[in-house]
Amino acid sequence: MFERIKETGQHTLIFGIGGMLQQGIHFALLPVYMRYLTPADYGVLNLLLIAGSFVKMIPSATVGPSLFRSYYDYETDKERSMVVSTALFLSITIAGVLLLIGVPLSRLLSVLLTGDSQYAMLTAIVLLNSTLMSANIVALAVFRAQKWSFRYMMVSLGALLVSLGTTIYLVVFQQLNIAGVIFGLLAGGVTSALLSLWMIRYHLRLAVSRLEIRKMVSYGLPFIPANIISFLQNSADRLIIQALLGPASVGLYALAKRFGQLIRILVINPFELISPAIVFDAERDPRAKEFYPRLLTYFLLVTAFIALGVAVLADDVLKLMADPEYWAAGAVVPWVCLAFVLYGARGLVSVGLALKRKTQWFPAGFACYRVSCLLIPYACTDPVVWNSRCGDFPSSCLPWSMHLSLLDITASLFSESRVSTHYEDCSCHTDSLLAWTIHW
Repeated sequence: MFERIKETGQHTLIFGIGGMLQQGIHFALLPVYMRYLTPADYGVLNLLLIAGSFVKMIPSATVGPSLFRSYYDYETDKERSMVVSTALFLSITIAGVLLLIGVPLSRLLSVLLTGDSQYAMLTAIVLLNSTLMSANIVALAVFRAQKWSFRYMMVSLGALLVSLGTTIYLVVFQQLNIAGVIFGLLAGGVTSALLSLWMIRYHLRLAVSRLEIRKMVSYGLPFIPANIISFLQNSADRLIIQALLGPASVGLYALAKRFGQLIRILVINPFELISPAIVFDAERDPRAKEFYPRLLTYFLLVTAFIALGVAVLADDVLKLMADPEYWAAGAVVPWVCLAFVLYGARGLVSVGLALKRKTQWFPAGFACYRVSCLLIPYACTDPVVWNSRCGDFPSSCLPWSMHLSLLDITASLFSESRVSTHYEDCSCHTDSLLAWTIHW
């Protein structure tokens, strides 16, 4: 069991470096944003990216998990190539249809998101970039299945360099502001798609399996409601702030959330990239019932430590790096960090649902968040705080209870004193770390 955890840690580290490189464009450019963009400009940029997130979310929710599950149904390279090719066709088709629908509506989307139609062209470019990223969804699944963490890191590095150079040139030297950032992201997206397809070229064939399309759609469809709710959860805050306070406040909130996303980039994203391969592979291990809860404990310890560090240092970093008009974002960072810790645990608390193909239960966990939203006017005046304390927590606990039922690991988890004591001790330390995060 220790070897499996060690392998998970090694690949998580390398995938983490790749994720940092891929997402690092936003952090590397923060000094540029704060010098050449006003908080209102930064808010508009984050609002426009909501449209792209939706286009990318649909194929990611359906094709991503279904490809990964179908990949392990076959043993030969020929059969697995058929699965990968079918997934690529399905992913591009879904994203292409959404693009064809979205581009004619780009002016309307611009008005709905920002309140201004002048960003219609930039909205269309954001949609195009998200369509290109649909190819990355398939390539990323292959990288994860084959545990090609180094290839993923190289793709991320290439995309980062192109995007970083293009954005700095367009924003700093050409003074294109928001347009320069979006064109820079497009350049990085094109580079990432081309490199990804090149890396998996030997896993592609000029053939599509109708059977696999039906299997992927059947397996992936239950993920769509949960991901739509998650998308609304991650986007509604910015839209509400935009409607009530304007784009400048959106910019401050987005900056605070960017600090919280350090947790996602350093731990959550790389762990999610490699954990399915480890989880599915460990299913046949006789000690799997002990492995899963212990892995969750270690995950919570690591994320809590990082959340504590980010929450403590955020104010000082903002004062060193940003103008005073951005400093107010520091007050929100601790709550955002706590929300990301709870959000990151959702994958491990729903292992049983994935292994037993009970994906139809995934929307139930996220439905808890929607119920908690109804209580905001009566329980809390700060939607960010309520989301952190009462949104992510129930959406993680319900899948965990289903996971225990499906895998029947309750006895093995609590009957052995060594395992239960280890779990409770680590949970106690995790709670302490989260308490300190809230305090700071």
